[in-house]
Amino acid sequence: MMHRPPHNVIALLMLLPLVGTVPSGAHATEDSDLLDQVKRIASRDPAQSVEPREKRQPFHFAIELAALRNGLEPSLLRAVVRVESNFNPEAVSPVGAQGLGQLMPATALELGVNDPFDPRQNLDAAAAYLSRLIERFKSVRLALAAYNAGPARARSMLDNPETQTYRYVEKVLAFEREFRARENL
Repeated sequence: MMHRPPHNVIALLMLLPLVGTVPSGAHATEDSDLLDQVKRIASRDPAQSVEPREKRQPFHFAIELAALRNGLEPSLLRAVVRVESNFNPEAVSPVGAQGLGQLMPATALELGVNDPFDPRQNLDAAAAYLSRLIERFKSVRLALAAYNAGPARARSMLDNPETQTYRYVEKVLAFEREFRARENL
């Protein structure tokens, strides 16, 4: 019988290439903090998890890492992915949005995504884009509206409770609260 390493060891091995080596210089502290966060994530005891392994969301660690690398709460990025694609990396919307974060092709290209169906590329780009929108609008609600409807239409869509964008923002925020509550147990 083949011995399988614990899933937290597998997670660490999968995440370390995403972080790379810790350089010296200006970004050393920031990258060292990220490496510490990756080690913390990977060292979690699966037996102590709030949810059984089979009930955890797909791409749990990849979402957490992409969020942390872009200054987001993992629960927020997880909620966006849940609403956008229901954790399906091959999802394509009727308007052409692709992958876990449902990036439009032009946005994906602008963010340097070569393969929008690659979970790592898509999550990193979705997190970077959402982080930029939050910085630009200084509001998570407006940033989510911009993520859904486009930056030019965000304010007008959020003002009307009858719009799909308004309902989208409410749904994302509800999932974000749910995921955050699970993380804090």
